[in-house]
Amino acid sequence: MLIFTDFDGTITKQDVLDEILERFADKEWIQIEQKWLRGELGSLDCLRSQMALVKAGAGDIEDLLDSIEIDSTFVSFLKYCFVEEIPLHIVSDNFRWFIQHILKKNLPDQFQLLDKIPIYSNEVKLMGTRLEFSFPYSGNECIHGCATCKASILKRIRAQEKDDIIFIGDGYSDRYGAREADLVFGKSKLLEYCHQEGVEVIPFEQFSKIQDWIEKTRKMTRQTRFH
Repeated sequence: MLIFTDFDGTITKQDVLDEILERFADKEWIQIEQKWLRGELGSLDCLRSQMALVKAGAGDIEDLLDSIEIDSTFVSFLKYCFVEEIPLHIVSDNFRWFIQHILKKNLPDQFQLLDKIPIYSNEVKLMGTRLEFSFPYSGNECIHGCATCKASILKRIRAQEKDDIIFIGDGYSDRYGAREADLVFGKSKLLEYCHQEGVEVIPFEQFSKIQDWIEKTRKMTRQTRFH
């Protein structure tokens, strides 16, 4: 069993990039967002255009990141995956610096676990007073113009590991990743998408429900094995 989870709105309670854009970008970002939602832009071009509108220093952004809350049951879920040796990966259109900052702020006693979580995301670096963004997982084979091609990442890992893949997400950017998974846990826009497109999905609100499902499924598997 391999677990891949989105970050914004899934691990976090808010969409982090939307919070940054609301606070620090020209309102033109909303028009760009609408083009993406209408399918006129891929998320790569969308994010490139939106983040170019951000006018803020690293300190200002980190102050905002400090206010972001995460799912209160995620820490327990993270520990459970570690104890049970279930690989957990983060796949996100967010940026590694922002993701790591939020996780370290909210999980100060779990540094040893955080270091074990592979993060597939976009990158941002501070170059003098300017933020520079890059997209190492956009994927040459991606036909949808994704900033982080979640489908390609899942396909590549599946070819290496051969285990069942669980995908967890909440948003429109998760739809292609969800199609490559063996099982999807979804909420919000991803849940709606899966229902509309006939993708099998289990609704969830917190990671505790996913942990309960895994525990029950593993228990049933063990009972079946010994009978």
